[in-house]
Amino acid sequence: KYLISTEVMLSNIPSVADPTAPYILLKCITTNSTADGIVQYSGRQNPAMFSGSADYNYLQVPGTWLASMDDGDTAYVQVACTAADSGTRIYGSSAATYTRIQIMKVA
Repeated sequence: KYLISTEVMLSNIPSVADPTAPYILLKCITTNSTADGIVQYSGRQNPAMFSGSADYNYLQVPGTWLASMDDGDTAYVQVACTAADSGTRIYGSSAATYTRIQIMKVA
């Protein structure tokens, strides 16, 4: 068992008119050689909640999953932002830890 934890910072999320429609969602996808791969969702947020605030250009989205994995299996995280446009970016660099992933063996 592995605990997978991530935070993704998005920048330049456009303003949205309908506060009920858009969302930001993290998805963890793992392969498991002894069973089918799994897909787990976490971190669903509505970017309209932050519209008009000074922090709206940067939004931190957390996600945590518990996954069964064996040697050679893989895990990766995807982010979906239905309010995104061509200016929306995942924010981070080798010198900044705004976007991160941590994998810890727990059992």
